Amino acid sequence: MDRASFVYDVRLTQHVYRPDHPLRPERLRGVHATLTELGAFDRPNATVLSPRDATRDEIERIHAPDYVEDAAVPRHARGVAPHHGRDPRRDGGGH
Repeated sequence: MDRASFVYDVRLTQHVYRPDHPLRPERLRGVHATLTELGAFDRPNATVLSPRDATRDEIERIHAPDYVEDAAVPRHARGVAPHHGRDPRRDGGGH
């Protein structure tokens, strides 16, 4: 039998990446609510998984290493202006 899993935790709905980011809180809440209403999670082959923290290697598959470092150590703590959530690799400049 095929299995279907949905990764969900209410904490995911409390973080706003950017207004145009596809993982918007209202979108995630809406998908979860729709699947619940349809009884998708009640099916024997359905599973709701709790997310886990990504490894640095996994994060660096889509983000530049210096961006990951910026996120790991707050820039203000190093006396550097904040990047305002922009990743040069993904947002049009750099690496």
